[in-house]
Amino acid sequence: RSLTLSQCNSQYEEGFVGLSQLSALKTLTINQMEFDDPMDGLFTLDTLEELHITHSKFYMPPNEVTVSDNLKVLDLSYTDFITMPGYGEYRYVGYEDEVIAQSVLQNYFSATALEELYLDYYLIGDLSGLNNLSNLKVLSLQRCDLTEIAETDLSGCTLLEELYLSKNQI
Repeated sequence: RSLTLSQCNSQYEEGFVGLSQLSALKTLTINQMEFDDPMDGLFTLDTLEELHITHSKFYMPPNEVTVSDNLKVLDLSYTDFITMPGYGEYRYVGYEDEVIAQSVLQNYFSATALEELYLDYYLIGDLSGLNNLSNLKVLSLQRCDLTEIAETDLSGCTLLEELYLSKNQI
């Protein structure tokens, strides 16, 4: 039901293809890992209730993100998505590149069962998608370089009980 991968380097997505066959997997935790491939298999597990990808680096953003209808907890804190425009050239994204960070995150704004969302150190330019998360109870946006939150951004989060915004410019 639960799998934790920590402090490893993965150079090939093939090593994680078997994850999609774990039909009873409910919680996946990935911590301090680096991925050289988009690792689409990690983002297409439809049985997950909790997905924690923290302090990790993806050297290519995922091509496909499928959100489980059962996903209740998502944690992408301190995770970077990095593109390689040419050999040896890295362009950091994640909390430093709003466009790619937003495109990865946008897929999760349709996760209506989501109850907890942790995006610490994640650059978020458009918070309006949070409005769709009507079951959200916990939202952590610490150190996201936010300068404002519009009243309408969270108006759909009627069950929100905990909001963490420390170290922002609000």
